[in-house]
Amino acid sequence: MLQNLERVSTEQYNRQIALIKQEVTDERYGLFGPDSISWKVFGQGLVFLASIYALTMQNAHPIVAHAAVDYTMKSFSPIKRFQSTFSQVYSLQFGSLDEVLKVSARVHRVHKAIVGQISEGSSRYPLGSSYTANDELGLFWVHATLLEAAVRIYEEIAGPLSNAEKEQLYYESRLMSYIFGIDDRIRPSSWNDFLVWYESMLTSDLLKVGDYARSLYSIFESSTTAFGEYALDKMLLIAKGMMHPVIRHGYQLSFAPKEQDNYHRLIDQLRSLYRITPPVLRWSSAYHKAMDRCGRPLAFGIFNSVSESVGDSIVRGMFSK
Repeated sequence: MLQNLERVSTEQYNRQIALIKQEVTDERYGLFGPDSISWKVFGQGLVFLASIYALTMQNAHPIVAHAAVDYTMKSFSPIKRFQSTFSQVYSLQFGSLDEVLKVSARVHRVHKAIVGQISEGSSRYPLGSSYTANDELGLFWVHATLLEAAVRIYEEIAGPLSNAEKEQLYYESRLMSYIFGIDDRIRPSSWNDFLVWYESMLTSDLLKVGDYARSLYSIFESSTTAFGEYALDKMLLIAKGMMHPVIRHGYQLSFAPKEQDNYHRLIDQLRSLYRITPPVLRWSSAYHKAMDRCGRPLAFGIFNSVSESVGDSIVRGMFSK
């Protein structure tokens, strides 16, 4: 359905940012706001459980993997890349309009500067061909993996979303794609069309899991410490369980019956834990801060600082050597 397109130009990026400014009615709310389906889904702390899965799916796109290895990994440690990626995601989802636009401009500048040559050839990306991190389809693939991962883990643990909610979430997500300069012309028209497109991507020649992607995955497997080993192991298991078999095969990962049983057992345990967790504790620190900013606080301010410090410690423990 979608083909490899040219890079997002500065002119196109500026047009999409202008559309965002036209649509936002309250700058405190940023892109979405307290009554959006986006905040309902992405505000749940459980969404972070699918973060390794999302990154793994992103790196199945050759341009994303090349950019990560050729540039990002030469400038940042694994923990810095992981923290930077999801710090930006949460800032874009829950920041004020001013914060969103600042993060967006910074990301666009960085992507614009990342250009190189493909060193792992495929039928779609021949060896030696040029690439840019501002490739429009590559950017949309990153956006798509975050959306698909969030909905799947939410429905696995918190419960199903209605078709109307998923359509609304997809409609809202166009603003997130605008942040990267992505034009509506490459977006499937509905949530169901999006799922069809996503499934087709998994077996298309636009994705290829090569040595670059596998080397990025190996970082997660080799970065455990005593503090974060348990959490990381569970997130790696979730990533394996959520992967399409074709992608899992590309990463050369086994998923034996015992692992499959462990995965389903883990999901059952997480569902039970979710049900007994007080609602106020289910939300991420970013969501709490955003609700405070919008004049709808859910808990005492100390909750935000405590949850943020605990979450930061967990991430550092998981990805420090």
